[in-house]
Amino acid sequence: VKNKNVLQVIMKEDTQKLDEVVVVGYGSVDKKELTSAVTAVSSKDFLQGAFTSPLSMIDGKVSGVNVSNAAAADPNSSPNIQMRGASSIEAGNSPLVIIDGMPGADLRSVANQDIESITILKDGSAPAIYGSRAANGVILVTTRRGEQGKAKISISSNVSIQTPTRLIENCDSYHTALYYNEKLDNDGSSKERFSDYALNAFRTGSDPVIYPNTDWRKYIFKDTYLQTQHNINVNGGTEKVKYFMSVGYLNQEGLYATKDINFSRYNFRSNISAKISKYLTADAQLSGHVQDKMAPYDDDTYIIHGITRMHPYYSPYANDEEGKHYGLTNFQNPLARSDADVSGYRKERKKLFNGVFSLKYDMPFIPGLSAKVLFSYL
Repeated sequence: VKNKNVLQVIMKEDTQKLDEVVVVGYGSVDKKELTSAVTAVSSKDFLQGAFTSPLSMIDGKVSGVNVSNAAAADPNSSPNIQMRGASSIEAGNSPLVIIDGMPGADLRSVANQDIESITILKDGSAPAIYGSRAANGVILVTTRRGEQGKAKISISSNVSIQTPTRLIENCDSYHTALYYNEKLDNDGSSKERFSDYALNAFRTGSDPVIYPNTDWRKYIFKDTYLQTQHNINVNGGTEKVKYFMSVGYLNQEGLYATKDINFSRYNFRSNISAKISKYLTADAQLSGHVQDKMAPYDDDTYIIHGITRMHPYYSPYANDEEGKHYGLTNFQNPLARSDADVSGYRKERKKLFNGVFSLKYDMPFIPGLSAKVLFSYL
């Protein structure tokens, strides 16, 4: 403002966002008419970034909603959502998820490219519409529909490289042995201490077979791992019939160097709307997916915890011979635990098909009033 003492400010009204339509409860309203805590995320937000779940897309875009993933090393894990600090999918008191009018669906099974918008109801207005099931909030999902015009084909492909944000840094063998001796001295314990020769061997690395210095992180984790997503969809139609169809593929590697943890999914969706008469509209929404999960038998919690428990002066292999894992008697070796050939494995194939058929009749004698019959097969 430099040296001015008087400023003239002209404020102009910006009502663009107030005219946006938000899906709520039994229909949709303009933002300017909302009086409850409702937040909407549109399709343009779902095409940004390399996210594998719509839940992750919500994070940071909706106030009062926190999305986290405690098992980030496992691509088979699902994000956890908390709405105003109360609800949690993992805790069993999750928000009610409604996809295209049908409750109880799994939001994680919907491809990001198939979503038109997500609306989140966070306050008392949700139970007023949906009852006690909505006590922890409601997540309303609307999938994409066909648009009148020539067929439009969209192809998206995303290949990303992921890497750990931060890993625990463990103490090396020399300092671990040194501090262990110091602990025994402070306790006045008579337990056997590491000799000066052992301390020197740890420090210099002169005998790595007998006196190793193992960085367990390098054995367990990869520096990077790939994630690929591909999707192709087509939409169009006439005044009478409109359609949207899509197929997609997702593959995500895990963080373990053994490559024994991964997740893949094939999905499809077909939304067709036909205007049978001036007042009668029929909709058919078909969707499904086939997903495969592979993981070592032990949970990642135990594997990652094992990194902190295994001393650096232990070798992952007996006599430093690769393939013969040390520490199998008490099964503390995290490298053995992350290897499906040693610890066993968990494989899961899940197939899902969902069909929704509906008829909507617009009452000609009362504008805005309509009746809808809906049938769903899951």
